[in-house]
Amino acid sequence: MTLETPPADVAALLERIQQYIFGKRVRVKSFFEDFDPMRSYKVSKSRFLRCLDIATLPVTAEEMETIADAYRDAETGDVKWKQFVDDCDRVFRTTHLEMDPLTVPPAPGGILPPRFQPKDTGALETDVDSLLKRLALLVKTRGVVFKYCFQDFDKPHHNYTTGLHHGSCSETRFKRAFPFAKRFTEGEIDLLAQKFMDKRGDVNYLHIHDIITTNTFAFPPAPGTSLLTMRPDSRVWDQQSMEPELKIQALVVMNRIRIREFFQDFDKLRSGFVTRQQARAILDSSLGVKVPDADWEMLVDKYSRDDGMFCWVALCEGVDEAFTVKYLEKDPMRKVNLPDGKTTEPARRNRLSISPAEQELIDSLETDIRRKISQMRKAMKPVFQDFDRTKRGHVTKTQFARAMSMCGFQLNDDQTDLIALKYCNLGNHNEFDYREFVACVDPTEGFEEQRVKMSDESTYFDKRGTLIGTARGIRV
Repeated sequence: MTLETPPADVAALLERIQQYIFGKRVRVKSFFEDFDPMRSYKVSKSRFLRCLDIATLPVTAEEMETIADAYRDAETGDVKWKQFVDDCDRVFRTTHLEMDPLTVPPAPGGILPPRFQPKDTGALETDVDSLLKRLALLVKTRGVVFKYCFQDFDKPHHNYTTGLHHGSCSETRFKRAFPFAKRFTEGEIDLLAQKFMDKRGDVNYLHIHDIITTNTFAFPPAPGTSLLTMRPDSRVWDQQSMEPELKIQALVVMNRIRIREFFQDFDKLRSGFVTRQQARAILDSSLGVKVPDADWEMLVDKYSRDDGMFCWVALCEGVDEAFTVKYLEKDPMRKVNLPDGKTTEPARRNRLSISPAEQELIDSLETDIRRKISQMRKAMKPVFQDFDRTKRGHVTKTQFARAMSMCGFQLNDDQTDLIALKYCNLGNHNEFDYREFVACVDPTEGFEEQRVKMSDESTYFDKRGTLIGTARGIRV
């Protein structure tokens, strides 16, 4: 049944059977179950030999006898077919893992010896490595799948379910289908063919494909070129010097969060204190306020007791100052201002700290742009809105330079970087706030809104239509 018959050794026979059933995906167990209806996991020797013959395993009649004798039960004389099946199925899985749950099972087919071993080329091994590196680089840069070039010339093999895509082809076909014949000499291609030639004289191209696509020949990825790649920044941002209470207050006001209710869920006794871990969990998870580690340390130092408890009441009172004034009942005539855009600006904006010299240069540049816009009488905002598809009010710095060029302003890189210091207000150097820029340099911006506003209030009637300054008894 097989071309090669090794010595009648049970271990060697099992290895040969495992190679066969792994390639053919044979379920040996199904051939024995019909002969063991009581599930005693034992059958007579004649039935065992009959099952092996039905399964068409690559063993001879003498080797079947050897296997049957190895698994024979000394008491009954029957053959333990279940033990034989478990030994064969170890190529797919590890049985009885429930007895040793810490065991790490091998991958399917992992216990089998490698199907192919390259030949030892001796002194030419260094040359082969250099050829493989060149081949891996060409495959990577040109996007070629090496094994696909040879699958049409694949040779069948008796150990596999299908004759296609076994992984080897003849030497002549290998040279014919080699994808980089112009980059390699005939001697180099011959060296690769001799290195990966099997016992039948065929070249195992699949093994070459596996080698050049593994991490051994993987090339480091190219450095990122994205404009959003954060690099070490020596500039100072506003939020770096801002108190953490102001940041939390801005986020609470912007999102209209009832911060006290979250802390009260952890403070059942209303003592006004929670643990530090609970306070950090509330700020990070429940509220969605991502407090940096440096700001958290400042909050801990300011609102913690000696025993480590965090005073959330004091923090909430400081945050609530954006909505009301403490002890307002003692001063009923005091006026309380509602929160506005300036209150939430720390949560929405993070501006750069600009030196007076830089501010002077920016003002001069804005004056020139404003004067030229007034002369051209060209609307700037629609040009920027074409780049802002999501209506966020921000464009990239490159898009800002393109929009200015479309409007007739040829700004160099230094001028673009200079004006970006003022209007890149999201904590990075790339996102440019064009709405704030247009409102500053375009004198016609907002003119239409001002036109539709009511001029002056009526001299004779108030907003309800009642006459002003007349007696009640006047008849119309």
